[in-house]
Amino acid sequence: MQGKLIFITGTDTGAGKTLFTCMALSHLRSLGVEALGLKPFCSGSRSDARHIRTHSHRDLPLQEINPWYFEPPLAPGAMPEKIQVSKQALMEHIQETRKQCDLLLVEGAGGLMSPLGADYHLGHVTEALRPHVVLTAPNKLGVLNQVLLNVTYLQSFMPTKNIHVVLMGRKNTDLSVKSNAKLLRSWINECTVLELPYLGSNAKSTSSVQHHVAKNKKLLTKALNYS
Repeated sequence: MQGKLIFITGTDTGAGKTLFTCMALSHLRSLGVEALGLKPFCSGSRSDARHIRTHSHRDLPLQEINPWYFEPPLAPGAMPEKIQVSKQALMEHIQETRKQCDLLLVEGAGGLMSPLGADYHLGHVTEALRPHVVLTAPNKLGVLNQVLLNVTYLQSFMPTKNIHVVLMGRKNTDLSVKSNAKLLRSWINECTVLELPYLGSNAKSTSSVQHHVAKNKKLLTKALNYS
């Protein structure tokens, strides 16, 4: 078995990747899909990986969900070279885990091009494995530039229809929220652009995820291209 592969990346750290990953896992599991989640790299804390494990029904041990953990809160590529992880090792772990499920969600570390090693970032792995991509981005002033830069890079090696953008709502909004999605759709009209409202400070908890999945099934189906 070779499960479908979806990468969940973001425009930056704190762009909503883990929340979306948890919601996606809960949604897929509710459909009867054997979905698993990986967070190959964590720095500073393993809390994101623990959330993913919870919403994967604990089918994988934490060490498989997050095989590479670094205590300093820095990009993996900023770690001493002797403890860095090669692109090949990362890809092998992803490919092996795919064999255990119908669909594998892989959450990146930081932004799409945050260094994962001395000579590669998640974009390079994306180009090699050609997954479906969900790009999360905080819905705020400045997001247009960030999303367009990321999508333009992804378009250099994959079809635009395989890139889905999810604008993540924030507690404190600004005027740009009213126009960001519309403008992005006009600039990248083959790319699905979706808006998820702010879901609260405790949004990754099991009860909150389940509640908001039930209210956002259509959005999740479009973003994952899986019904």
